[in-house]
Amino acid sequence: MNKRDMRRLWDLVGRLTRAQRKELIGRLTAQTAASESVELLEATVSRHRHCPHCAGERVVCNGTADGLQRYKCRGCGRTVNAVWGTPLARLRHKGKWLDQRQALADRLTVHRAAERSGVAPSTAFRWRHRFLAVPRGVKRDDRLRARNS
Repeated sequence: MNKRDMRRLWDLVGRLTRAQRKELIGRLTAQTAASESVELLEATVSRHRHCPHCAGERVVCNGTADGLQRYKCRGCGRTVNAVWGTPLARLRHKGKWLDQRQALADRLTVHRAAERSGVAPSTAFRWRHRFLAVPRGVKRDDRLRARNS
């Protein structure tokens, strides 16, 4: 964003009502949390860049989808992202994942975790089981890599 647009944005922010400011803060907070979750996932993937399909090492960045970097294997041509093949695949609301992780660390009940994250109890339940399955998924990935070697 250039300086002129930024000045205009600050002017518009100054005209917001109290309720609109509160909504803006909520959206910015959610966006920040989502970015932090994605950065954490991307940092994990960048250390282990290999193709989960053919175990090839010629993997390159290939755009983004749903806020996550896509990777393409030059060997087999297939694409994956940071959560492909993990229990976190196809879960939504990445911005609330860190709250759920903290709720698990604090040993909160499903209903308390749902309140903390601002999601339905059924979502908190599903996330709990998916998050707890992540270490098993990591081990499975190591076995997959050894099998393909």
